[in-house]
Amino acid sequence: MKKRKIVSLLVLSTAMSLLLSITPASAHIPIRLTAIAKELNSSPIILDGTISHAVYADFARSATRHVRFRHAARETLAIQYLIPDTAQMRNMKRSRLPIVTITSPSGVVKRLKINERTRFSKPYLPQDYFYLSRVSKMAEPGVYSISIRATRASSALVAVGFKETSGEVLEFGSGSGLCPVPIDESDAIKQSTANQLVGMNEESARLCAESNSWSYRIGERDGEFFALTRDYRIDRITVSITKGLITQVAVG
Repeated sequence: MKKRKIVSLLVLSTAMSLLLSITPASAHIPIRLTAIAKELNSSPIILDGTISHAVYADFARSATRHVRFRHAARETLAIQYLIPDTAQMRNMKRSRLPIVTITSPSGVVKRLKINERTRFSKPYLPQDYFYLSRVSKMAEPGVYSISIRATRASSALVAVGFKETSGEVLEFGSGSGLCPVPIDESDAIKQSTANQLVGMNEESARLCAESNSWSYRIGERDGEFFALTRDYRIDRITVSITKGLITQVAVG
């Protein structure tokens, strides 16, 4: 009986540790959703959905913002929906609060139900927040997406993940290090557009190409060249990699 009691206490302790770890306290990597995230295909992608991120969405009027994140098999999906403790948000009726929807890799759409209003306060946060909804379950492998839809001026915080460690976010836009906003599939890739991948790590570059429906191949890695076909394709890029980073991109 005593041994069984000890085992039960250990199981309870482990469960409590996991629950406590899935809080915005670990959502230390901030992402602020801008107008470019109004379209799903140009919204940021969190490369590892288990790493904690705080996704902020501020609305001046009716609008929608999106964010995406990836999971491998047998990982924990951890999502929390919070609002800031401001006079505007504190007094807003439930029916007027931003609507948060999660779409799984298999296409299952779930709207987060507002089932609590629990204060969350930490000294490192600029203000207090209220939990409105929390989800913790086994994740599907693949890319999830979250949409935050507001019908009026408002603010929302969605916390993704629970591991306190550094992580990578693929951001879209124009400029070096940013993944180009997806173009029409019938359009040829411009060299200047492809050059935006220079400086990215290999995983981010591959994901960027995938998000743009580009064909992606490695032509050279750390001085070793690979045999490639000589055909020309307007939707393909060939990259050179040195120490895990993209150093050159060729179109075709």
